[in-house]
Amino acid sequence: MPGNPLVRGGYLEEVTGVDQSDIPGAVRPTPATLQLLARWPGSNSEAALAELVSALDQAIESTPAGEKRTTLVRVRDGLIGAARDIALSYLERKVGG
Repeated sequence: MPGNPLVRGGYLEEVTGVDQSDIPGAVRPTPATLQLLARWPGSNSEAALAELVSALDQAIESTPAGEKRTTLVRVRDGLIGAARDIALSYLERKVGG
């Protein structure tokens, strides 16, 4: 929706289609908005990890079923599961918080 400044500015993500106006039917806040308003995610490291998980989600969607897709799913699941704390600790050292 090119006309809505909050969507265009990256603060809201359009969830449902819109009519001819600049008013979205339904929206959700983007990570940038959550960080700005609620201090979440709480650090650059958490934001970097969220971006990495999002990139993995996109790679999974575009990869045909098979060994590579299974590996991508396992990596993604690890980063949102048991390996999350390890990844955040590493990113905090590299990204600086």
